[in-house]
Amino acid sequence: MKKQEAARRAWTLLTSLLEAQKRSLGGQAERLGLTQVSAYALYALSELPPGPIGQLAEKLDVDPGWATNIVDKLEERGAVRRRASDTDRRIRLIEITPAGTRLVSQLRDIVTAPGPLAALPERDLQMLLRIAERAAGAEGSRTARRRAAKRRRPPVP
Repeated sequence: MKKQEAARRAWTLLTSLLEAQKRSLGGQAERLGLTQVSAYALYALSELPPGPIGQLAEKLDVDPGWATNIVDKLEERGAVRRRASDTDRRIRLIEITPAGTRLVSQLRDIVTAPGPLAALPERDLQMLLRIAERAAGAEGSRTARRRAAKRRRPPVP
């Protein structure tokens, strides 16, 4: 099998595994009273300090209006709260509540569960880990270049 064909086959299999995990996450998020989208946003918020809605929108690479709708739903659920900034009362900061922190903990357990990988021998897992780290490093470099280019683009009039 040629390199390009092997890469395509490996990527297809990895994508299938990730899609299965994504479907599973959706069902498990619903059992926690969240949609898959709100679970993803809450998880993303857990990796950020309290900040304005734009911070979440940027992290998710979405429109601030979309992020506001998701935060509204998370706030209704009691997972986040809005509060005035200590330095500028016009700015509303989004922060996770203790209930949201508990949900994030449950989500983290769901997201990081090894699924079918747990059945692999230790040696195979170590090899897969090395490959995944190298691939993630290469993708991280491409993503950083794309984000930097996006920031340099002139605004559309």
